[in-house]
Amino acid sequence: MNKRGVYLVMAILVLSAVSVLLTWGQPQDQESTTIENLYQLLVTEDGRNRLDVLEEWIADIDKEVDLIHSVATSMLEDQYGFFAQDQWTNEDLTFQLNRIEVMLQEIKDCCSCP
Repeated sequence: MNKRGVYLVMAILVLSAVSVLLTWGQPQDQESTTIENLYQLLVTEDGRNRLDVLEEWIADIDKEVDLIHSVATSMLEDQYGFFAQDQWTNEDLTFQLNRIEVMLQEIKDCCSCP
């Protein structure tokens, strides 16, 4: 038997094994859906409508998201408002650092005097 025939036989065996496993894995007893099953899906144990419960949860989450958004917005406004008032360029920073360096040098010179 040539290689092609061997591959064909192996492919047939693999496909048949897969089909057997798939049919073996399927549940044998499929329960039919009843009105009671649907009722249990739609109503909680205490008799509340699940959709109303989910709507309340979503409303609570929405309130929390709004609160987080308002806090984050105010923080960003404060931060960018501060930076808008004090915009420093690299030249400003270099100037201030040079001034500090001169002051430090004056302090060193003063301290080293006899």
